[in-house]
Amino acid sequence: MGVIIEFYNGQIVHPKGFTLGYIWEWPDSVLESEHTYIQWLFPLMTTSQYVRSSPTITSDEISVFEASPDLRSRLLKSLLVMLKFYGFSISEAKDKKGMPTIGQGSDFFYKKDKWLSSQNHNMMRISRILSSLSLLGLGEYAIAFHNALLRTNEEYPGNMSKTTIEIWNRIVKPHGR
Repeated sequence: MGVIIEFYNGQIVHPKGFTLGYIWEWPDSVLESEHTYIQWLFPLMTTSQYVRSSPTITSDEISVFEASPDLRSRLLKSLLVMLKFYGFSISEAKDKKGMPTIGQGSDFFYKKDKWLSSQNHNMMRISRILSSLSLLGLGEYAIAFHNALLRTNEEYPGNMSKTTIEIWNRIVKPHGR
C-alpha cells in the first residue's frame, strides 16, 4: 500500500507529525501559512515543484481510491476543509444533472481577501485540488468547484489571471465538462 493510502487510512503521519484529522481541524491561519500539507491532502502523480519531498500517488493508489467509498469520503472531507477556507460551501441541492453544487458561503466576502488575487499561491493550490479530485474519483466535485470559481471570476473580474482560468479549464474539461 502506498504512502497516500496509508496517510488517508491513519496508518502514518505527515513528516511534521500531522495526522489527517489534525489537519482537518486547523484554523484558517495555519491552512494559509503551512505549505507542506496540501500535497498530502490532494496528491498528484507528479512531484510538487515546491515541496519535492512530498509523496506522489501511483496508478494503483488511484484505483484504490476509485474503489473505496471510505477513502473518497475522507477526500471529500479534505475538500470541505479547503472550501471553507476559501469561503465556499457545498449545497445540499444538486443541479439539474444531479451533480453537486458549490457556491459562495456566508463568509465568502470576508475570506476572499486572503486568496482572491491573481498572484496568490492559493491559485496553484486550487489547481492541485481540481486535479486531485479528478484523478481520485471525485470529478463531479472538481466540476462543481470549477464552476463556482468561474462564477466568482465573473463577479470579481481581474482577480484571477487568464492563465489560471485556462489551466483550470484544461484540468476539468477532460473530466466531464
